[in-house]
Amino acid sequence: MQPKNFQRPKDLEASKRKYRIMNLYLVRHTRVDVPNGFCYGFTDVPLAETFISESDEVIRKLQGISFDTIFSSPLTRCAQLANRIADGNEINFDERLKEMNFGSWEGKLWDDIYPTAEAKDFFEDFVRNPANNGECFSDVISRVKSFIDEISSKSEHNDVLIVTHGGPIRAFYSIINGTNPASIFDLQVDYGEVIKLEWRKDYGV
Repeated sequence: MQPKNFQRPKDLEASKRKYRIMNLYLVRHTRVDVPNGFCYGFTDVPLAETFISESDEVIRKLQGISFDTIFSSPLTRCAQLANRIADGNEINFDERLKEMNFGSWEGKLWDDIYPTAEAKDFFEDFVRNPANNGECFSDVISRVKSFIDEISSKSEHNDVLIVTHGGPIRAFYSIINGTNPASIFDLQVDYGEVIKLEWRKDYGV
């Protein structure tokens, strides 16, 4: 199975324009060892005992791709996968690639969170309403956009591997493809999934 390849719709004037293209290979961490319905975002949770076999499958999906640089969330569930993929090569750990911060909900069960007034506000508009003492999805988008702006300024970054979480991957997708953030969780991102996005910087005609 090859990485999912999502590209922007072609502009009618695309053939006349000049672009700098950067391929982003976004990898979600493998399964974690937590109870069902456990809320975790910033919380550093352990990986499931199937990590080796799952990470082998991720490595197989990336076979034959030479990366100019590798980035990862510093949380253990991403860092361990990044280390296996990198196989001794340098990894750049970046706080902006962490999962959404669910604040005081972290470590609790969603069944206990859902009935609260704060949760009702959050799920009514998770893009703008933050988790209790945590983030909203716009916060995740802001830090991912900051990350994209920084790495895209470096001309040597053409094929970039990013090991991160479901929330940031959806933020990348929303930013690059112009998807409405309010519907971004319609995008399924499985554990160990590899998604390729093409980022373009338009230099004009």
